[in-house]
Formats: sequence, structure tokens, C-alpha cells
Amino acid sequence: MAGKTLEEQLAAANKALKDTKAAYTKATQALKAQEAEFNVYKTIASIEIPEDIEKLKETSPDAYIAKRAEFLESTKTKMAQAAKQAEDAAKVTTMSEALVEHGYTLEKLQANIPPVLMKKYESGEVQAEQLVKMAKEFETGTKAPASPTTPGVVDFGTVAGEQFSAEGGGLEKDETLDPNNYIL
Repeated sequence: MAGKTLEEQLAAANKALKDTKAAYTKATQALKAQEAEFNVYKTIASIEIPEDIEKLKETSPDAYIAKRAEFLESTKTKMAQAAKQAEDAAKVTTMSEALVEHGYTLEKLQANIPPVLMKKYESGEVQAEQLVKMAKEFETGTKAPASPTTPGVVDFGTVAGEQFSAEGGGLEKDETLDPNNYIL
């Protein structure tokens, strides 16, 4: 780091710290998800077919097949629900840790977060820590969320009747903004 000023060194160290924290958070989330998945598989491995169904194997093979399939299907549904609950629990834990780390409360987050950010979080596009940072930035006014735009839709708040021409410097009518060009 020879030749760098103290401010540059501090900025580089802060960037490295933020990158390390982000990588740690991502790895922790992946680990929690894998632990939840492991617990689900461990539960699946310990499932045994009930004795009353096993007895049907000898007496009525068709009934055995039907009952066994019904049992396995219900077990599969229960396991899917358990996996979803484990995933949700991991998400809640991650959010709690992010809130504590940034000194933020859930009430503040819910009160200050715009719906656009919440949708990104729910879709998985944004992680919990990023969501809390964005909400904090939004609350303090340091950064506003980007507003979604629909292609082909004119934002009438930015429409002007005439614009300056780049060549002549005079006023020239903008044909794309002429109301006669739109079907209403």
C-alpha cells in the first residue's frame, strides 16, 4: 500500500470489509438453507411404512400399492410443508440478524420501505441485508429506489410542446410529442 494516502487506504479497507461481510452473509444464508434441507432429508430417511399397510402386502397387493402410494403422497406433502417452513424460518433469522447488525427495527423497516423494494425482497432479487441497507438509505433520503418504467408509455410529466433544435438553435416542434399522433 505504499504510495497511497491514508484516506485511500481507509477507503480500500472499508470496501474490503463490506465485501467480506456481504460474502459472509451470503455464505451464512446458503448454510442455513442447506441445514434446513438436510433436516428434511433426515426426516424423510427415518420414515417407515406403518405396519397395517405392510400387512396388506401379503393379503391384498392391490390395496397395499394404493395405501402405500397414498401414505407416501401425504408424507411428501408434509415434507414439502416442512421444507417451506424451514426456508421461511431461515429467512426470518437472516432478516433478524440484518436488522440487529444495522440497528434497525422491523417496525421501522415496514413503515419506511417502499413496495418496490419489498417485491424485490420477496422475489429473491434482494437479500435481507441489502433490503435493510436500501430501506435505511431510503429513510435518510440518501438514495431513492428506481421507479419502474413501462416501455412505450409516455411520461406526461416530462412532455414539453417544443424543444430546441441541436443544429439551428431555434425552436422546432417535436413530432413525437404531438397529441395528434396518439390515439386516445
